[in-house]
Amino acid sequence: MPGEIPGFRTGSESVGERREQSAGRTDALLDWLRDYAEKRINSRLIDERRCVPPHIVLDFGNRGLFGLQAPEAYGGLDLSYRDAMRVYRQLGAIDLTLASFLFLHNVNGCLPILRFAPPALREERMPALATGRELAAFALSEPEAGSHLGGVQTVALPETEGGWRLHGVKRWNGSAWAGVISVFARLVDRDGKKRGLTGFVVRQGEPGLRLGPESLTMGVRGIMQNALTLEGVRVSPERMLGEMGRGMTVAELVLSHGRVAASALALGAMERCAQLILRYASRREIETGLLLHNSQTAYSLSALLHRIAVTQESLARLVTGLDAGADIVPEIAMALKISATDSLNVAADLLMQVLGGRGYMENNLAPQMFRDARLLSIGEGANEGLTAAIGRSVRLTDAVPAYLRACPPGAALADRLTDLAAGIARRDLPEGYADATAQAWRDFALGRLACRALDLAAALTPSGRPGREQTAAWAQSRFERLCHEIVQGTGLAAPVLPTEKIQETILTYTRHVGDLEPLAPDVDYALDPLLRREAPGNSPPEAVSGAPAPLEGLSVREKRQMLRALLATSKQEDDHGECAADHPSESGEVDRLDHRLDQP
Repeated sequence: MPGEIPGFRTGSESVGERREQSAGRTDALLDWLRDYAEKRINSRLIDERRCVPPHIVLDFGNRGLFGLQAPEAYGGLDLSYRDAMRVYRQLGAIDLTLASFLFLHNVNGCLPILRFAPPALREERMPALATGRELAAFALSEPEAGSHLGGVQTVALPETEGGWRLHGVKRWNGSAWAGVISVFARLVDRDGKKRGLTGFVVRQGEPGLRLGPESLTMGVRGIMQNALTLEGVRVSPERMLGEMGRGMTVAELVLSHGRVAASALALGAMERCAQLILRYASRREIETGLLLHNSQTAYSLSALLHRIAVTQESLARLVTGLDAGADIVPEIAMALKISATDSLNVAADLLMQVLGGRGYMENNLAPQMFRDARLLSIGEGANEGLTAAIGRSVRLTDAVPAYLRACPPGAALADRLTDLAAGIARRDLPEGYADATAQAWRDFALGRLACRALDLAAALTPSGRPGREQTAAWAQSRFERLCHEIVQGTGLAAPVLPTEKIQETILTYTRHVGDLEPLAPDVDYALDPLLRREAPGNSPPEAVSGAPAPLEGLSVREKRQMLRALLATSKQEDDHGECAADHPSESGEVDRLDHRLDQP
């Protein structure tokens, strides 16, 4: 059955023995990682060269890092959730590029195959994936469908002899290095109607699969980001992930586990930021003495330590449940990811600010950590969209209150959240909030409240952790401030301008700063036509008339300008010197071409 892994975490050993074995393997792996990081990893060079050195990939593969939770039968380490998160936490502190590289392979890449691939396909592919001899990727997002998964346009067209042909473009998936790619498409029936989302396993190098140019990202630069174009890639039922039309079930599970792993990465990176801040502040002398003794520094560092403690407690509770066999709750995974990655952004910003001018120097790690941290609050679903999704869940389901009630300090919080949700639903918003905008605000406000309530529940959890009382007081104050802000109508509930007024106001800025689009000539990277496989005179008709390839990377506006220029030069001017493309009949041709360019 999809979702079950034969032999996964089973055997003659007792649960305690398996847990002890997992912990032992993890302890040894962490010792090795800490030693290896100091001798063989240069984060700055990975960032500058935009590439992970081959020796790191090979060494990580030999140590089992590409099969953290894969069964031993496939060559994996078979770690518990708790121990896998310990590894991700350590990797986050070492280098967020390497940490992201490994979690994307282990979770987004391997998990759909472990949980949902047909047995024959799983047995065929997992031994290579778990040992790092092959990499896996997860292709869900598209140019018009990032957080909005309802916008997925990739289709699976049925073939008469069985199977499907995939057509579409995928982005932001790190598939350039992957040999195995989980691709999600909308099934199209014989009548041409789009049906449910379905996942398929595609191999690199298959006919019809084409990699686009690399997208140069701001951070996590060592992981290549290429568009993936599917031009009739053939897949069979034996390549299907889960059930036909149930691809959202697969995607939701994978994304939920990815959000948990991203939170562990963020936790480790936060702790690394705190270490660097302490190291600098305890040595830097300012006018009032050591920077560490400055009240503002102490205030900011204290808030960061509270954020770290909340993330640690929230993550620990969630993975304890997973190790006990509980199902993952998507909303809780979202909330954990939001809280952890927002806190990492605070930590990275604080590191740069405390270091002052030194924080702006590339050799001091702070700029790279600042850039890398941004990916985690965007990837696996942008935090703003996830916050609204949590709010909708609070409005329509009991998932979040039920999770709160299951922890000792959470029952009262669950009741309060429910009461606040009812109050927000009745809330009259200021002028400028149209019906759709008002509901979006209510959902976002509810999502923020739910995240803060979950943070507070984690802070109130009994533990012997030092500073627990102070962290609980900090989380309580933070929750109450947000409640006051929403109830009193401040902050995000402040009056908003109508959309027309926003547009009108921004358009006036042209008087002050112009309407700029710096497009000085770039370096010519295209292969000389005389060196191409096809001679210029023998090019296919579509290449002469404007094939898609030369237009890749241009905006629609630039494409329209190019088409109008081509038409202007290819038609003779009339007696008045006007371009023929300006005549109504010619304009219709341009409009038709414009319409074609607007299509994906």
